[in-house]
Amino acid sequence: MKNLVRVIIYMCLSTFLFARCDNEKMEGIPEHPVEITFAGNENVFAQTRSYYPIGQDGNGPLYGTIYIRQIEAKQIDTNGKVTEGTISWGHYKVASGTGDQLETTGDIEPLKWNSSQTSYFFQALSVPINANGDPAGVEFTHNPNNEIGNGKVTFGGYKTGLEYFVGATVGPQQLSPHGPKVVITLQRQVAKVIFGGIHHIDINGKKEEYITDSCDIIFPNLPANATFDMGHFREQQKEYDGVLKDNHDWITLNYEDSQKGIVVKNWYKKTGSIQIAEDILQAIYVPPFIFWDNTENNRPENQSGFFVIKRKSANGIKTYTGNINNNNNRIQLFAGESIRLNVTLKDGPATGGGDGSIITEWSTAGEADVPHHPIPGIYTKEEAEKLLEALQSKTPNKIPIPEAFYKMEDGKKVIRLFINIDWSSLTETLTLPDNIVLDGQGYNVKLGANGSIEGNLKDIYISGKSISNI
Repeated sequence: MKNLVRVIIYMCLSTFLFARCDNEKMEGIPEHPVEITFAGNENVFAQTRSYYPIGQDGNGPLYGTIYIRQIEAKQIDTNGKVTEGTISWGHYKVASGTGDQLETTGDIEPLKWNSSQTSYFFQALSVPINANGDPAGVEFTHNPNNEIGNGKVTFGGYKTGLEYFVGATVGPQQLSPHGPKVVITLQRQVAKVIFGGIHHIDINGKKEEYITDSCDIIFPNLPANATFDMGHFREQQKEYDGVLKDNHDWITLNYEDSQKGIVVKNWYKKTGSIQIAEDILQAIYVPPFIFWDNTENNRPENQSGFFVIKRKSANGIKTYTGNINNNNNRIQLFAGESIRLNVTLKDGPATGGGDGSIITEWSTAGEADVPHHPIPGIYTKEEAEKLLEALQSKTPNKIPIPEAFYKMEDGKKVIRLFINIDWSSLTETLTLPDNIVLDGQGYNVKLGANGSIEGNLKDIYISGKSISNI
């Protein structure tokens, strides 16, 4: 899957443009409305910086209609909130051919730049075309009286078209002497789990490298759909905060009215000419989620990462269950991210589960009263308080750090945070022992006045400030 799609609504920003007086006309910039032109590049679904024309692979039309919402910057107050005013809509699509151009769909007027004195924010969102006329993965409507529009996304397999569901926010920007063009980088709006292959081991130990029968794959604890609008764009790893800001590129998904259970029918190993094609054909498109998130009821079948495979074979239907627990030390998926699973269906007595291993007749006997974590770390407020007590202890052997809190790595106890924690009671310097690493994984530790933490810190926020010294 392609992780980013960079649609360039090219706008070269000139430093002198912002330095000039608002009332002073600038040479080469028209004062009458001019139409905005568009071009686009895209990136494969990987952490790279290589971009290609959006239509290069011939799939440009699959992005469907790209809705662009144009908002005057003067409608944004000092807190980033949108006030009353005129909001304009543009409808665009990838032009035919294999280039990078976008063109209007023709059903409404193209967006225009009114004058060099006007700054704008732009928000963009695609509504993909679905493969073979299958049910819509994305629905979206708006009208002149609906300034944010309303949409719905339905999760599932590649036929939903969700591979091409992208969006972004950019601004404020002004008209440039080089032309009425703007730069927007469009981001993938959902996550995906790629089933690279499903194998089978029978009760006698005989293995099938890839099964040829069709399977139904079910994530029973994930929401089947979600609603959204274009008024609630956010940062990738944060909640919506009411601010309209450049790089707030992800819609906010609302699951309030959603039933649970993502079901993909008749999955089987499909092959494409290149790996990217296989990553689309083998994928299940899902909302962002934490693999193991139900700590109150810690049983495997209650977690978001729990999934079921029903295999249809000549011998009837068999059901296998398993969990995505810890995939290469990753514990969750954000929008625009994917993981790859190679799964084995194993017949016989239940012996466990986890990433890459699925078994029949999941056994929960004796597990209900045995708390455990899929990855050692801090998951609750009570555990955070217990950890602080241990770290502040002057006699470590008297109040040791529980083994469930850390994992030994390279001779050090690595403690990972899975929640934001409140250590407001800490008002002095806490020095971590040399053999301790506090890995925040992007979570925040709130300290009291004059509180600080010294020692081995990784990917952690201390009272809102990002710190990583290892």
